Amino acid sequence: MLSALARFYKFAVGADREIQTDRFIKEKGHWSCSLLSWFTIGLTAQFDSAQIVASAAALAGQEAALLFSGEEQRMAHYQTNTSLDHRFAGRVALVTGGTSGIGRATALAFAREGAAVVITGRRVELGEAVVAEVQASGGRASFIAADHTRPEDCRRVIETVVAELGHLDILFNNAGIVVAGTAESTSEEVWAAALAINVTAVWRMCKLALPHMRARGRGVIVNNASDWGLVGGANAVAYCASKGAVVQMTRAMALDHARENIRINAVCPGDTFVKRWVRDGYFQESDSPESLEKEILEMGKALPMGRVGRPEEIAQAVLFLASDESSFMTGATLMVDGGNTAR
Repeated sequence: MLSALARFYKFAVGADREIQTDRFIKEKGHWSCSLLSWFTIGLTAQFDSAQIVASAAALAGQEAALLFSGEEQRMAHYQTNTSLDHRFAGRVALVTGGTSGIGRATALAFAREGAAVVITGRRVELGEAVVAEVQASGGRASFIAADHTRPEDCRRVIETVVAELGHLDILFNNAGIVVAGTAESTSEEVWAAALAINVTAVWRMCKLALPHMRARGRGVIVNNASDWGLVGGANAVAYCASKGAVVQMTRAMALDHARENIRINAVCPGDTFVKRWVRDGYFQESDSPESLEKEILEMGKALPMGRVGRPEEIAQAVLFLASDESSFMTGATLMVDGGNTAR
C-alpha cells in the first residue's frame, strides 16, 4: 500500500507540474479531489498509477479550461451537467418570490434537477412565464399568486402545495425587498414594509411549513439572507436589520428542529445583478445598454472578484443547501458574495 502511494505521488507531482496557470493552481483543491477519486478507483481495480494520473490530469485540465471561459459558458456547463443528476426527483420545492431574479433562477434549477416546483409572487404574468419555461423543458411547475405580507396568502400557499402535490420537501424563502435609507431618512412605512416581507413573512412561512415536514419525517428550509446580514452596509439600516434578523432566526430554528431531521440554513448573496436593479432605478445615470453595462462593471470592481454575481450562481448555492450533499449542515450561513465579507 505504501509503495503504491509513493509511486502514485511521484506521478501526481509530475502531472501537477504540467499545469502552469496561476489561477488553476489556486483552484487545485478541486483537482486534488478529482485526483484522489481516481486514485481510489485505481487501488480497487489495480490500474497502473501513471494511467490513473494521466486520466485525472486530463479531467482536471478540462476544469482548468473552464475557469478561463466566459461566464455564460460556465453557467451553461453547470446547467448541462446538473440537469443529468436529478438530485431532487420525487421532491417538492416551494420558491417564494420566484417570478424573477434569484427566485426564478432557483426555480429553473430545481426543475432541471427533477423537483416539482411551485413558485409564488405578486406578478402573475411573470409567474406564468416561468412555469411555461419549466414545462417547455419537460419539468413540472406551478404558480400561486400570493403576497407574503398577508397571513392568509401564506397559509393558502402551503395548503395548496400539500393538497395538490401531497407533501413539501423544500422551502426557499426568497421573497423580499431592498430598501435604502439611514436611521433618520427611513420612514415608518419603509421600516415596516422591510420587516413585514423580509422577516415576518419568512417566520410565517417556516411556521406553516414545519408541521408538514415533521409529518413527512424530513425537510429542508433555505432562507435568503444577505452578506449585509453579517456586515454593515451604508445607507441601508432597515435592510441590514431585516437580513441580520433572518440570519439569527435561521440559527435559532435550526437548533429547534435539528433532531426532527429538518435542516434550516441561510444563503447570503452579495451584490447580484437582477433586472430589478434597472426597473427600480438603481442605475439612474444609465440611459443606454452601454452605460448600464459600464456602471455594473464599475460596481463589480469594488468586490475582490472584480464583478457582481449572477442569479444562477446564487441558485447553485441554494440547491447545494437543499440537497443531501449538505446533509450535515444546519444553522449555517453560506456566503456567496465574491469575497466581500472576507475583507
